[in-house]
Amino acid sequence: FTPELIDAIESDSIELFQTIATDFAGIGTVDAMLPQHQSVHAAEIQPDIVAAFNEANGTEYEARDVLQVDPSEIEDADLYHASPVCTNLSAARKGRGVSEIDESSARKIAANILGARPPAVTIENVPLYADTVLLKIITDVLDEEGYTYDVDTYDAADYGAAQTRKRMILRAVREGELPPLPATSEPGDWFSVVSDLVDGAEDSTIPNWERTRLDAMIERGELDASLPIITMGGSTDKRRASARNAGGPSPTLTATPKSVPRVIMPDGTVKKVSPRMMARLMGLPDDFVIPEENWALSKTVMGNGVHGSVTTQIIGPVADLGSEIAQRGQMELFQPGASEYPLESRDKWHADADYQARGASLVEMTPDDFLSRTKPLEIDELARENIDELREKMERGEPLDPLTIYKNDLTDVRASDGRHRAVAAKELEIEIVPVLDFTPRQFEQPSFNAGKGELGQPEEFADGRRGA
Repeated sequence: FTPELIDAIESDSIELFQTIATDFAGIGTVDAMLPQHQSVHAAEIQPDIVAAFNEANGTEYEARDVLQVDPSEIEDADLYHASPVCTNLSAARKGRGVSEIDESSARKIAANILGARPPAVTIENVPLYADTVLLKIITDVLDEEGYTYDVDTYDAADYGAAQTRKRMILRAVREGELPPLPATSEPGDWFSVVSDLVDGAEDSTIPNWERTRLDAMIERGELDASLPIITMGGSTDKRRASARNAGGPSPTLTATPKSVPRVIMPDGTVKKVSPRMMARLMGLPDDFVIPEENWALSKTVMGNGVHGSVTTQIIGPVADLGSEIAQRGQMELFQPGASEYPLESRDKWHADADYQARGASLVEMTPDDFLSRTKPLEIDELARENIDELREKMERGEPLDPLTIYKNDLTDVRASDGRHRAVAAKELEIEIVPVLDFTPRQFEQPSFNAGKGELGQPEEFADGRRGA
């Protein structure tokens, strides 16, 4: 960033790119409804779905397992969104029988959040996911990393949608407070959304089992045969088909191609719901490209998608806030001087990530406090070069390991690590530095928050330095 570019950004004459990364991306229904956010990463394992994503979003991603994603791939995203798999939900709800892929998916999402620390995170799933141990795997990391988040169930019909579609949404931001929720509104009418497509849809018939339940619902007054009816090809219970009259939202569109949604007109005509009709029921615009030639694939990706109303009204504000957080962070990197020590996340430390198991504490000290407990540093030409280099890193906000005191010995260079960093911080008027203190605690020090990562191992340094 040049000074001229920074001035342009600060004056709002240039708009920075907004970015999104999605895991278990499906066809990209979330990406589609956040067009101002450029996709920087999307992972989906099924080749035909990835091809549909690319066609719809103008990307060139390859099919891949989300479990193979490196957190660095989502570091540039303002919003990290994921819709993890849950193959055994009813058992998982009781905390038993969670499948290996269910748990692996949740742990991978948690690892990506830990490794990349995206400015904003949204997680979508069926409502019962909120009651599982799987969600706790994710929220535990959010708690550890200091995110502000909430979890709730949202019905798209409460936000103007022409479909009843309840989904759990987790909203999280790395800094500040979550954006306020929008006011609810009246649901849309499914028939008005698809009416112009009905005549051109494929003719169909209602299976006998479904016809029996529909007729019973009409007889009980639960459906009106004089109005259009949409049936989703499934049942809500043994007595009722998943069906609704025109005039309100449709039932939930499911992902399985075995459940065929159909429209029954008052004259008895039956039409199979087309892929474009499904896309409209999902709140997607007509210019959103879907695999219309493949009905089964369209049913799967639409039924697994996030409704457009939920994306724009619930997820969108979180994504925008994530962009603001990211922009603030970028600007801070290029401001003169530094006000805080840029602590590296714990999983990337060169050593001593296992400090707690070894009886140490991560505490706050002033640079002078740290230097008073270490062997005096002779600032020769080489030391000066090292200090100047570290000052530049701190000014750029480049993450550095914490300083360390291994033992109380003012004569042994190996008794501490980080004297050059302490001097650099002092010269930049950084008031507090993080210190791993392995010595017996003679007085209480304020604790310093550090992210968790894989355990590191202690190393020996001939000159008492760890790049510092």
